[in-house]
Amino acid sequence: MKRARLVAAITAAGCVVGAQAAAAQTPATLTGENLQATSAPTVTLACNPNGTSSGTFSVTGVATGPYPGTFTETGSFSFGPLGAVNVPPQGPAFTQFGEVTAFDAQFTITSGTTTITGTKTLGLFVSPTGSVGLTFTFGSCSEATTPAGTTTVVDVAANTTYDATIDQPDGRFTDHGGAEVTMQGGTNPDVNGTVIGPSFQETFVLSAGVVPVVPPPPPPPICNENDQGNQNQNGNHQGCGIP
Repeated sequence: MKRARLVAAITAAGCVVGAQAAAAQTPATLTGENLQATSAPTVTLACNPNGTSSGTFSVTGVATGPYPGTFTETGSFSFGPLGAVNVPPQGPAFTQFGEVTAFDAQFTITSGTTTITGTKTLGLFVSPTGSVGLTFTFGSCSEATTPAGTTTVVDVAANTTYDATIDQPDGRFTDHGGAEVTMQGGTNPDVNGTVIGPSFQETFVLSAGVVPVVPPPPPPPICNENDQGNQNQNGNHQGCGIP
């Protein structure tokens, strides 16, 4: 009788979990989400016009779109020799451009009770319905000297693929797709504003769709060897189906 009650209790608990999962509505994809810096990104940079240039960045700002709120992002990038890529002029600080060879970032978007965390990596996302991305992707850097001092400025535009986890009070979901990244910044915050307008913007342009994260099944109930319902004595074990 007790064993029957235990089975009934487990079944009821499973129904509750199933009802909660069904009640969790699938949230919107990140398509249309835009991340805009509210201040210049913090940049470190090793500029090598004839070889590989590389650097890191960190930035905070405002998120708009399906998940309005705030965001933070950190990452790294690299690009090849300047002059290898032809693109339209990007301003007086940038006259030659190289091919972006790496871009990796980690981001967090906070929108009310929803938290989105994810990663981005270099590459144009292609879905069964097509692809959308920046026409020109490139990197550039140069030394700029002004009466206020010297700074190394960088300009990066890249297509990336992203993987994101959307955490909401009633469930966890994943999203995968493509995002466009454009960034301008410099290594000397006191001078950057006189050379370029430091900026950072990302737009999520295409998604493969939101997928719910299915929680693992609950572990089997722990057998109580002292339960009077487990009377199959065998050696040192009292019931529990242990031979």
